[in-house]
Amino acid sequence: MNEINQLTEFQHDALREIANIGFGNAATSLSKLVNNEVSINIPALKMQLIEKVPGIVGGEESLVYGIVMQIYGDLNGYIMMLLPTESVKSISSILLNYENGDLLSEMNMSMMQEVGHILGGTYVSSLSDFFNMKISVSPPYATYDMAAAIIDLALIEMSRDLEYALVFDSEMMVKNDIINGKIFTMFDTDSLDQIMNRIDKMVM
Repeated sequence: MNEINQLTEFQHDALREIANIGFGNAATSLSKLVNNEVSINIPALKMQLIEKVPGIVGGEESLVYGIVMQIYGDLNGYIMMLLPTESVKSISSILLNYENGDLLSEMNMSMMQEVGHILGGTYVSSLSDFFNMKISVSPPYATYDMAAAIIDLALIEMSRDLEYALVFDSEMMVKNDIINGKIFTMFDTDSLDQIMNRIDKMVM
């Protein structure tokens, strides 16, 4: 694998464009789900070392909601959403009228899985279309745990065959409420190399 520690301007722009397409389609699907306009903005995207990811969401022991999905096919890895409690409360209030309900209830966790599946599925579809690859995503798994524990789950499954994560800041607006979270894609070394090589060939 080539040494990858930062994105070139072209790589950044290409990955941002893929994300905007995917999450734009996700916003359309979520609008139908909530029967209200939804917009999703990706203000920032960067490559980050895996060990630094927990710090991005408040530290290794910070409690967050995680929605985890496996990516498989021509590319292999994981996509996960890590959301602070306040963001999940906002989503629950909008979708379930859950003002002060149990955020760990089966109904709420099922709802978070559905939101995660829409976001993750549309993003992976945009990757598939952009690179003309066959890529699929597993059903989502929702959990509430320390950030480091959720990330370790993916690392163990992938035998720690990765160094970097693509980190997307996300801002979802529904009914004038802004819902913040982080979306991470973690690919094994071969898959990340494929992605960067295909992007670089676009400018040759």
